[in-house]
Amino acid sequence: MQFNRLVDLADIFVKWSMDNDMKINKSKTKEMLICFSITKNNVDTVPRICINDTRIESVQESKVLGAAISSDLTWTVDNIAKRGRKKGVHVLPT
Repeated sequence: MQFNRLVDLADIFVKWSMDNDMKINKSKTKEMLICFSITKNNVDTVPRICINDTRIESVQESKVLGAAISSDLTWTVDNIAKRGRKKGVHVLPT
């Protein structure tokens, strides 16, 4: 896989957002590497994404709509289940 393509795509996204008068909040923007073809030993060879010379923080886990998703594509919905039980809805594990 060509990891430099990720940097090129980030540059295209930054240009598109500037052309459309959208501001990227660099402090809230995170990078999560999801790739099963590399090992932890060579993960440092992957170039990191920068926006306007600011390096984007790399994370191993992120919350999306209340679900915690990790870089190995496992996810948890504990918080969603707790909130649902408060409202009388029960979420069963699969």
